[in-house]
Amino acid sequence: MISPQIDSLQLRPAVPEDAPSYRAHLLRIYAEPRIDTPYTAEEYPRTPEQDVAMIDLYTRLENSLFLVAVTPENTVVGSLRILGGTLKAVRHSADLALYIDAAYRGQGLGRRMMETGLAWAKAGGILKRIQLEVYARNTRAVRLYESLGFEIEGRRRCAMFQDGEFLDEYLMGLVWA
Repeated sequence: MISPQIDSLQLRPAVPEDAPSYRAHLLRIYAEPRIDTPYTAEEYPRTPEQDVAMIDLYTRLENSLFLVAVTPENTVVGSLRILGGTLKAVRHSADLALYIDAAYRGQGLGRRMMETGLAWAKAGGILKRIQLEVYARNTRAVRLYESLGFEIEGRRRCAMFQDGEFLDEYLMGLVWA
């Protein structure tokens, strides 16, 4: 199989019109066997209207970013969400989620999206902390996050039950001054 060309992908902030393609992107990932996410395609948590509203929310929050990687045909194949806190006490902190379509993994797209998102977060002057959750068995993702400065801050034992086994989850965080 020939790998897709990630250089042809555009990284840009998501817009509400991306909602159907974003939904299809997540459903492709959720349908993969042994994928390291708690969702299955059948358990997708939002309606199409809620997907549009979610993307719209990110465009209105100054401490949040919804970044997509799109093909020249405008198909979403990667997504990175940084959702900042809304209360004064946690406005400086954000949760991060990264999803890459299987055909685009292992080619640097995740790193490119993470670096873009982290540069945005640091330049914005509001965020000082980003946190994420990752399955402990997802060593490739853990290595990526660690290479970008994230540290394992905790481990939730038996956090998930999939494919007949209990799985641990790491809580990782990155803090800057």
